Amino acid sequence: MHNELDLVFYVTQAAWPHLITRGGGSVLNTGSAVAVRGNPNMGFAAHATAKGGLLALTRQLAAEGAKHGIRVNTISPGPIKTPATAVMPPEMVKRVETAILMGRWGECEDVAYCALYLASDEARWVTGADFVIDGGGIAGL
Repeated sequence: MHNELDLVFYVTQAAWPHLITRGGGSVLNTGSAVAVRGNPNMGFAAHATAKGGLLALTRQLAAEGAKHGIRVNTISPGPIKTPATAVMPPEMVKRVETAILMGRWGECEDVAYCALYLASDEARWVTGADFVIDGGGIAGL
């Protein structure tokens, strides 16, 4: 859990005074859909716990940062095609796909477009939010 929660806290703590000095900014945290939905296919207890804590940290930092013009949001991807997931057994890949309403794994670009929006001025009134980018995985429960 250390790498998924403590490190986010310490990096944000180090950047916070600089964000205040410059009059605001955008902090984007990387969550996970498992923070709001369990995964029966893998042992994700520590990962889910850390990402749930990250959602709470995001909301608290948004509350503290708003008066300084600092926006804090989380992007929570579902299953994304990466080199790590490319080596998964085919039966597990298929099982994951069947749980996603859109019937496919996400691409890195699917998450990147959300990050681009949240970091931009177009999202100037968005803070304390969690954007689940999962192809409808949570909706299909």
